[in-house]
Amino acid sequence: MRLGRLYSPQQLGGCGDGEIPDALKTWISLLTNLMTLSEVSFWKQLKFLALDKEVSSSPQVSRRRFLLTGSHWLKLNIEGVVKGNPGPTGGGGLLRDHRENWINGFSANLGWRSSVKAELLALLKGLQLAWNMGVSHLEVEIDSQLALKPTQEPCKANQAHCFVIRKCQSLLLKREWYVKIKHCYRESNKAADLLANIGVCQSTPTMVYNSPPTPILSILFEDISGVFWQRFVHNGQ
Repeated sequence: MRLGRLYSPQQLGGCGDGEIPDALKTWISLLTNLMTLSEVSFWKQLKFLALDKEVSSSPQVSRRRFLLTGSHWLKLNIEGVVKGNPGPTGGGGLLRDHRENWINGFSANLGWRSSVKAELLALLKGLQLAWNMGVSHLEVEIDSQLALKPTQEPCKANQAHCFVIRKCQSLLLKREWYVKIKHCYRESNKAADLLANIGVCQSTPTMVYNSPPTPILSILFEDISGVFWQRFVHNGQ
């Protein structure tokens, strides 16, 4: 378990020696009951103590977590990684329903590429996987703004990675399904990142997982449990 940073009584709202602040009492109560609660149930209580925005006096500190989508949508998280730039690359993605149940996933060895090309190829493979499964409503999350932006703009013939971008756009614009694609922070994309790193090392070009591979189980548990992740962001984000 990751319980995060510790706070002093003053930070927690204590107002005098010997007085236990209400926030600390809540933590003590949760920890006392931990032995009688399942771990999932404990985390589901714990997540309501975490703030979705500011968690310190600094306006740049935010906590981000995996967020659920609508009940009739599936969520596709995508990641591409590179060891060097350019260098050996891998791609990974996973498809989950609104309750975060595993639907499908993949890891891919993408060869010697740049980081942006790896992200775009991973996106293409993820879209193809969802399309071939007959998904009708798809929400895509990717943590690379450099890969996301070209898919939302007209692609010029001499543009870098034009072939892959246009193939992604062709799938995104198909009338037979509804697709929305957005940026996410890497803290909420850990599962896809692990699959992409598996892809770098695998000898098979693409592996599809009908059930989650063992190394990813702890990350999936954290997502289901509503774990928050802290990061620094620019003001206004």
